[in-house]
Amino acid sequence: MRALSGYVYISPSKEQIKKAHYAAFHWLYRNDKTWLNNHLPKPQKPKQNPRVDWRRRDQELAVKVQAILLNTQEKLSLKQLDDLLGAHGWLTRKLDKLPTTSSMIESLQNTRSKIAK
Repeated sequence: MRALSGYVYISPSKEQIKKAHYAAFHWLYRNDKTWLNNHLPKPQKPKQNPRVDWRRRDQELAVKVQAILLNTQEKLSLKQLDDLLGAHGWLTRKLDKLPTTSSMIESLQNTRSKIAK
């Protein structure tokens, strides 16, 4: 990204150039690949999404799970509980990253038999 007199110019990617100038791109690719590669923009690193703060998510889910389990009279499986939380798969696939939630589920399971195995 380059700033030009107050404006921000984002250079197009190789794929954007290829789509916009298909015939010229392929002619250069077949006939003068060295020139083409020297004049194309450098590859850009993909933008990374911010990482998940599992400690914070664990605390938030523990409160929600506790409220759900204390307000329901029926037994719930982990899948049913996960569905009530929005069906993200956190309780079925990422429970190892949620120690507070996991221990709270176990303690409620042992004391009140609220969760079906």
